[in-house]
Amino acid sequence: MLTERVTERVIADRCTLFLVTLVLTMSACTSLQVNEKLVSVHTQPALPTAEASPTAELPPSPTPWQPGCLQIPSIPVEICVPDDYLITINQERNRRGSFVSYDLRPLDGYHTPYLSELQFFSAESIAEFTANCGDDSPCFFGDYPDLERYIGQRESLLAHEGYEDGAFLSFSGRDFIVRSFPCHGDACLIREYTTFLGNVKLDIWIVLDEESQVAQGDLLLTQLTIREE
Repeated sequence: MLTERVTERVIADRCTLFLVTLVLTMSACTSLQVNEKLVSVHTQPALPTAEASPTAELPPSPTPWQPGCLQIPSIPVEICVPDDYLITINQERNRRGSFVSYDLRPLDGYHTPYLSELQFFSAESIAEFTANCGDDSPCFFGDYPDLERYIGQRESLLAHEGYEDGAFLSFSGRDFIVRSFPCHGDACLIREYTTFLGNVKLDIWIVLDEESQVAQGDLLLTQLTIREE
């Protein structure tokens, strides 16, 4: 009789332990599911907005190294490169403070002078670059415009005057502020042609080997067609 009672007690205790374990397991699973949902909510990244992106209205990146014309509806403008050049978008974010820039490549090789870059700036993109420089993005190693230059060059073009070390010149019916400065490392010379498309500053870079190629660089610029729409 005593043995039977002991056996019944053991069975009852085991049943109780099983039930307690089951309840605790179900509770832990429920808690885990709730925590997972909370983590998912808190770590979900914010959706980007058009207002937060300076390139929101820009066209998608063209096929790498394609010929022909470049269209930017948000300006709007169409720029056609010479037949012996290819063009592609530069992947460097906020390059020199620009909201978008494009690289050009001559089909016959990089023999100076040659068209090198098209860089589009707004007051907002320049302000963003100078604010973040040294913070969450590296500074450009070399020359880059600030808001003072942006405003000064625009006012100088309207007044048909040069700005600082840049001369006022006209090519193919369009006015430019033109200056030359050494490439990084002094291995070449960059001839920079600045014009404005409304409020957008456009810098066109032509690479020279030396100062004696300035006239050739100026002639090469006239082969680039700029049409404001």
